[in-house]
Amino acid sequence: MSYAELAALRSETLVAPAIAEQIASLKRARDAAGRISLFGQPLVAWQRTSRAALGIADDRPVVMTGHQAGIWHAGILSKWIVADEVACQSNASVAAIVVDQDTNDASLIAYPTLRDGVLGSASLPAVPSRRSGPTGRQPPIRVGPAEAAPIPEVADALERIRRAVNESSVMPNIALQMSLAQSSLMSELLGLVSGPITNVPATAVLKTPFAERLLGAMQGDPEQCRAAYNAALSADPGVARALLPGELPLWRLTEGGRETVFASDMRAPLAPRALLMTAIARLVLSDLFIHGTGGGRYERVTEAWIRGWLDIELPAMSIATATVRLPLGRFLGAGPAVTIAELRRREFDPDGSERQLSPAMREKLDAVASAPRRSTERRERYLALMQHRQARRAAHAAELQTLRDAVAHGAREARAAELAASRTWPWPLHERTVLAELRARLTSG
Repeated sequence: MSYAELAALRSETLVAPAIAEQIASLKRARDAAGRISLFGQPLVAWQRTSRAALGIADDRPVVMTGHQAGIWHAGILSKWIVADEVACQSNASVAAIVVDQDTNDASLIAYPTLRDGVLGSASLPAVPSRRSGPTGRQPPIRVGPAEAAPIPEVADALERIRRAVNESSVMPNIALQMSLAQSSLMSELLGLVSGPITNVPATAVLKTPFAERLLGAMQGDPEQCRAAYNAALSADPGVARALLPGELPLWRLTEGGRETVFASDMRAPLAPRALLMTAIARLVLSDLFIHGTGGGRYERVTEAWIRGWLDIELPAMSIATATVRLPLGRFLGAGPAVTIAELRRREFDPDGSERQLSPAMREKLDAVASAPRRSTERRERYLALMQHRQARRAAHAAELQTLRDAVAHGAREARAAELAASRTWPWPLHERTVLAELRARLTSG
């Protein structure tokens, strides 16, 4: 198999519920808000005041999505495409949570380049250089010209990204800068039809009347909140860390990072953690929230937490994502691909084939497995297996060395194959026709 063939062996992804189904979910949430009460007020009243506090229009339904600040890949863009289509067909508006309490590298703008004729990756230089800490507390940047030449296919698109980011440097921080740049690029390249996107910093969410009331309930009975939170996490512990006694699902932001928050010390500035952020967004800021696959996973935990804590069901959400790749296959060599896994397999059993162990190796492995554990007999059989393997390695020494050389010399080609197959290149690097096709595929249902 060649590296080009190896790069092509990647599964395609396209996830997007039918637009009609999502519009139906949005209408159900809108209708239900008038029948549900929370903290002594109708949910629709909390929605009205909270949306007004963040500049989200409440004269029509709201479709919301969101992500960390940065120039994302097309899988994340899919959420915005679907949100725009749902909003267009239901006379709704689109809002987006800017996860500005996150510490991701918002300045990273990667692009494909060639290094000595081999496909590689570079990134645009940015000033000032990245600082640690939440993106909402980092200054905007200016992006310089590419220092390593991009491949010709993406040169114009890369300059388009650079221009959009620099034109957005008037924003107070890099999180809002990148969100404005994304909105500009989407309008230019996709022709979003539902109207302007309202970008909502996650750090501003706690300033809404509903969030203030919610924090009061947390502080008044932190154990009830924590117990429901941890119980919900028990179904999927990999989503987040369980809360300690007295701890709340909040961050205290500092210049260099984030601190845990306890009910006994709720000094500002505070920001919501992921589960709290989307719980507020789904309850009062939107009528339909569109997640990616990762968010869809942790949102099930959010639903269980809010159900157990507040005895209320969150409105429905949907999931959208896609895999789109740049046309980079022509930069890959046609020679055979020798992977480290193949080398290790051959070193373990030089006489074996790709699909099965050699009879001698299988016999000796079975002999070890059949001997009593921790017995002298088992150890002797294991040593015999090692001696057999060493002898066979010596017999195949020239062949194994050739494989080692191929792995070493092919490291860059293997990396190039990974880059060619990557779905994480910035979405504006794709041609307009590809983006148009992506929108058509996502919204055809």
